[in-house]
Amino acid sequence: MTLAKEKRIGRIREVREEQRDQRIKELTDAQLEEARKQRELDEARERTELAARGREALGHEAAQPPDWHEVETWLMDQQDRERFAELARVEAAREVTMARERVAVAHKEVQRMDALLDILVTARKKEEQRRERKLEDELASRKRI
Repeated sequence: MTLAKEKRIGRIREVREEQRDQRIKELTDAQLEEARKQRELDEARERTELAARGREALGHEAAQPPDWHEVETWLMDQQDRERFAELARVEAAREVTMARERVAVAHKEVQRMDALLDILVTARKKEEQRRERKLEDELASRKRI
Protein backbone atom coordinates (compact mmCIF):
# COMPACT_ATOMS: atom_id res chain seq x y z
CA MET A 1 0.00 0.00 0.00
CA THR A 2 2.73 2.47 0.95
CA LEU A 3 4.71 1.66 -2.17
CA ALA A 4 1.66 2.45 -4.30
CA LYS A 5 1.27 5.75 -2.45
CA GLU A 6 4.93 6.51 -3.07
CA LYS A 7 4.50 5.90 -6.79
CA ARG A 8 1.37 8.07 -6.90
CA ILE A 9 3.04 10.89 -4.99
CA GLY A 10 6.10 10.48 -7.23
CA ARG A 11 3.92 11.00 -10.30
CA ILE A 12 2.27 14.02 -8.71
CA ARG A 13 5.73 15.39 -7.91
CA GLU A 14 6.74 14.99 -11.57
CA VAL A 15 3.65 16.95 -12.62
CA ARG A 16 4.47 19.64 -10.06
CA GLU A 17 8.03 19.83 -11.40
CA GLU A 18 6.70 20.29 -14.93
CA GLN A 19 4.40 23.02 -13.69
CA ARG A 20 7.30 24.70 -11.91
CA ASP A 21 9.41 24.52 -15.06
CA GLN A 22 6.53 26.08 -17.01
CA ARG A 23 6.28 28.88 -14.41
CA ILE A 24 10.02 29.48 -14.70
CA LYS A 25 9.67 29.76 -18.48
CA GLU A 26 6.80 32.22 -18.01
CA LEU A 27 8.98 34.26 -15.63
CA THR A 28 11.80 34.34 -18.17
CA ASP A 29 9.39 35.45 -20.88
CA ALA A 30 7.99 38.16 -18.61
CA GLN A 31 11.49 39.41 -17.79
CA LEU A 32 12.35 39.59 -21.49
CA GLU A 33 9.14 41.49 -22.16
CA GLU A 34 9.91 43.90 -19.32
CA ALA A 35 13.37 44.55 -20.77
CA ARG A 36 11.81 45.19 -24.18
CA LYS A 37 9.30 47.62 -22.67
CA GLN A 38 12.13 49.39 -20.84
CA ARG A 39 14.00 49.84 -24.15
CA GLU A 40 10.83 51.21 -25.74
CA LEU A 41 10.45 53.64 -22.84
CA ASP A 42 14.06 54.78 -23.17
CA GLU A 43 13.53 55.37 -26.89
CA ALA A 44 10.32 57.31 -26.22
CA ARG A 45 12.14 59.49 -23.68
CA GLU A 46 14.86 60.22 -26.23
CA ARG A 47 12.25 61.21 -28.83
CA THR A 48 10.52 63.45 -26.28
CA GLU A 49 13.81 65.13 -25.43
CA LEU A 50 14.52 65.60 -29.14
CA ALA A 51 11.07 67.18 -29.64
CA ALA A 52 11.63 69.47 -26.64
CA ARG A 53 15.00 70.55 -28.04
CA GLY A 54 13.35 71.18 -31.42
CA ARG A 55 10.76 73.41 -29.78
CA GLU A 56 13.45 75.24 -27.85
CA ALA A 57 15.48 75.76 -31.03
CA LEU A 58 12.39 77.10 -32.77
CA GLY A 59 12.00 79.62 -29.96
CA HIS A 60 15.33 81.18 -30.89
CA GLU A 61 14.19 81.70 -34.49
CA ALA A 62 11.51 83.82 -36.00
CA ALA A 63 9.06 81.02 -36.66
CA GLN A 64 5.64 81.16 -38.25
CA PRO A 65 2.57 80.00 -36.26
CA PRO A 66 2.09 76.86 -38.42
CA ASP A 67 5.65 75.85 -37.54
CA TRP A 68 4.95 76.36 -33.84
CA HIS A 69 1.77 74.34 -34.09
CA GLU A 70 3.58 71.52 -35.87
CA VAL A 71 6.39 71.42 -33.30
CA GLU A 72 3.95 71.60 -30.36
CA THR A 73 1.86 68.79 -31.83
CA TRP A 74 4.96 66.68 -32.36
CA LEU A 75 6.12 67.32 -28.77
CA MET A 76 2.71 66.45 -27.30
CA ASP A 77 2.56 63.30 -29.41
CA GLN A 78 6.00 62.23 -28.15
CA GLN A 79 4.99 62.95 -24.55
CA ASP A 80 1.87 60.82 -24.99
CA ARG A 81 3.94 58.00 -26.45
CA GLU A 82 6.33 58.25 -23.51
CA ARG A 83 3.43 58.01 -21.02
CA PHE A 84 2.03 54.96 -22.82
CA ALA A 85 5.49 53.36 -22.86
CA GLU A 86 5.82 53.99 -19.11
CA LEU A 87 2.43 52.40 -18.45
CA ALA A 88 3.42 49.37 -20.55
CA ARG A 89 6.71 49.06 -18.68
CA VAL A 90 4.93 49.25 -15.32
CA GLU A 91 2.49 46.55 -16.44
CA ALA A 92 5.40 44.37 -17.60
CA ALA A 93 7.11 44.84 -14.22
CA ARG A 94 3.88 43.86 -12.47
CA GLU A 95 3.71 40.72 -14.60
CA VAL A 96 7.30 39.85 -13.63
CA THR A 97 6.38 40.19 -9.96
CA MET A 98 3.35 37.96 -10.38
CA ALA A 99 5.40 35.40 -12.35
CA ARG A 100 7.98 35.32 -9.53
CA GLU A 101 5.21 34.62 -7.05
CA ARG A 102 3.88 31.79 -9.23
CA VAL A 103 7.39 30.28 -9.42
CA ALA A 104 7.70 30.45 -5.64
CA VAL A 105 4.33 28.73 -5.17
CA ALA A 106 5.23 26.02 -7.68
CA HIS A 107 8.58 25.48 -5.97
CA LYS A 108 6.85 25.11 -2.60
CA GLU A 109 4.51 22.52 -4.12
CA VAL A 110 7.50 20.48 -5.31
CA GLN A 111 9.07 20.78 -1.86
CA ARG A 112 5.80 19.59 -0.26
CA MET A 113 5.78 16.54 -2.53
CA ASP A 114 9.44 15.86 -1.63
CA ALA A 115 8.62 16.08 2.07
CA LEU A 116 5.62 13.80 1.65
CA LEU A 117 7.72 11.28 -0.26
CA ASP A 118 10.35 11.38 2.49
CA ILE A 119 7.67 10.70 5.09
CA LEU A 120 6.27 7.78 3.10
CA VAL A 121 9.72 6.28 2.45
CA THR A 122 10.66 6.62 6.12
CA ALA A 123 7.35 5.03 7.20
CA ARG A 124 7.84 2.16 4.73
CA LYS A 125 11.38 1.54 5.94
CA LYS A 126 10.27 1.59 9.57
CA GLU A 127 7.50 -0.86 8.75
CA GLU A 128 9.98 -3.14 6.96
CA GLN A 129 12.35 -2.98 9.95
CA ARG A 130 9.48 -3.71 12.33
CA ARG A 131 8.48 -6.73 10.25
CA GLU A 132 12.09 -7.97 10.16
CA ARG A 133 12.40 -7.64 13.94
CA LYS A 134 9.09 -9.43 14.41
CA LEU A 135 10.23 -12.23 12.09
CA GLU A 136 13.56 -12.47 13.91
CA ASP A 137 11.76 -12.59 17.26
CA GLU A 138 9.47 -15.35 16.00
CA LEU A 139 12.44 -17.33 14.69
CA ALA A 140 14.32 -16.84 17.93
CA SER A 141 11.30 -17.95 20.00
CA ARG A 142 10.89 -21.10 17.83
CA LYS A 143 14.53 -22.03 18.37
CA ARG A 144 14.04 -21.86 22.14
CA ILE A 145 11.12 -24.26 22.04
